[in-house]
Amino acid sequence: MCYYIEEEQNAYAFYLSFDGIKNDLPFIIKNSSSKLDYFLSQILIFHTDRVYFGNPKDELPIIEANSFSVITFQDFSSNEGEKVPLKIKEIPFLLPFGLGSNDSKELISAIISCSNTEIFRTEFVQCLINQRWEEISNYVYLYTMLLWGNLLIIYFVLASDSNFFACCAILVNIILLCWEAIQFAAEGKTYFKDSMNIFDLFRFFITAVYLLWHLFGIEYSSVTWFMITFNLIRGLTGFRAFNNTRYFIRLLQMCIVKIKDFFIIFIYATLSIGLMNSISTQQDFNYYSIWSSPFGIIVGKTDTFYENNFIQSVTFILSVTTNMIIMLNMIISILGDVFDEFQLNAEIYNYTEMAQVILETEQILSYLGSIENLRYLHICVHAYESTGNEWKGKTIDMRDYLKDEFFSKYLKPSLDENLKQISKEMNQIKTIENKIQTVSEEVKAAIEEVKAVKTIENKVEAVSEEVKAVSGEVKIGMNNLNNRVEDMEKSISNIQGSIDLLLKILNK
Repeated sequence: MCYYIEEEQNAYAFYLSFDGIKNDLPFIIKNSSSKLDYFLSQILIFHTDRVYFGNPKDELPIIEANSFSVITFQDFSSNEGEKVPLKIKEIPFLLPFGLGSNDSKELISAIISCSNTEIFRTEFVQCLINQRWEEISNYVYLYTMLLWGNLLIIYFVLASDSNFFACCAILVNIILLCWEAIQFAAEGKTYFKDSMNIFDLFRFFITAVYLLWHLFGIEYSSVTWFMITFNLIRGLTGFRAFNNTRYFIRLLQMCIVKIKDFFIIFIYATLSIGLMNSISTQQDFNYYSIWSSPFGIIVGKTDTFYENNFIQSVTFILSVTTNMIIMLNMIISILGDVFDEFQLNAEIYNYTEMAQVILETEQILSYLGSIENLRYLHICVHAYESTGNEWKGKTIDMRDYLKDEFFSKYLKPSLDENLKQISKEMNQIKTIENKIQTVSEEVKAAIEEVKAVKTIENKVEAVSEEVKAVSGEVKIGMNNLNNRVEDMEKSISNIQGSIDLLLKILNK
């Protein structure tokens, strides 16, 4: 699929391939491939390369789900007013948009459960979630109004003796309980895996107990305190319905989670200082002396610390150094790191939170009746401007600067120049290697010739040995021949002497 994205966006095979995955998209997302974010970032394709000039009907980007695979610019803009260059992006396959339908819930659930959280940075997932949010936003605002309306009615219950407000509060809490009951019916046992769902059940229980006791004139301050605390905390989650406040709710949750280990050390240090101060001042061991007094030193409350003797002075110095200087600066540093980490992943947290609210709402709407509705997703964007240029904090801004500005304008050209230089050097090295290889082949040929000469020399030497052997035999033969000739000469001399003697005798 990535091959078709990169190479064949205008080919018929591209559209056929994507049309075939429309039913398998939830399974592909659940698979959480490391390439999934790249895949999802590329499946939004431009409807045409042509740029259209028109006046957008709404703030860009404009997202619309339509039954038709092709849509015109007139659906997003008009010819009146200030015109800007526009382009249309689209998904080449159908997506489920029926609120509360099984396919729609399965797709949102797959996105939430995907372990590759980088998909929440892709334009496809963001546009899909934003489109769903627009469709269910009224239900989200209604639930938020119920939470805040419950707080307002409880305030009137506390401020007046009228049972009317208590009955209204009971009615609102019954509606909220029905909301939770529908969620439980939709999720089953997994409903209890979410801590907020368990918190909702405790909130309803303590609120119901308080309201029933209030109707009978029974009041306990501790029950009232827990009731209002639970409702205030739950009311805080209502800010998830708004884009500007959803950010801070998630940040608050992260801060509480990140500093839980620090609190262990902080509690130990505070109790230790409380014990030391109680002993040095000879006070009784109670909540005020052991916890409240040393905890108050963080905000400069030092009335309970005395410096009448050396031990008390040492205790006061340790208290100020430990709690006010060390612990306070440690928690500031930890929260600063948490904020930087949150800034890096704020986009992911934001759309994850939205997706979870969408899924909860669709589970409620599924019981009110739903139909499958498959539609194409179309997005009208500015032809030359990119979205997401708002300020995102110093950490993410520095990261974007390093990635886009510094890397693209400064580091990448330098690296490209170095690569060109290295490429030239490599070509020269290859040329030298080729020459060396040629010389090596010539040396090998010369070695072969030398080996051939040595072979000839060996043969000549063998022939020379044979010649020497033959020469020795010839010498021996010549010596024998000379000896025989000498013997013959001696014999001839003897014969001649005999003849001469015979002639002398005859002459006489």
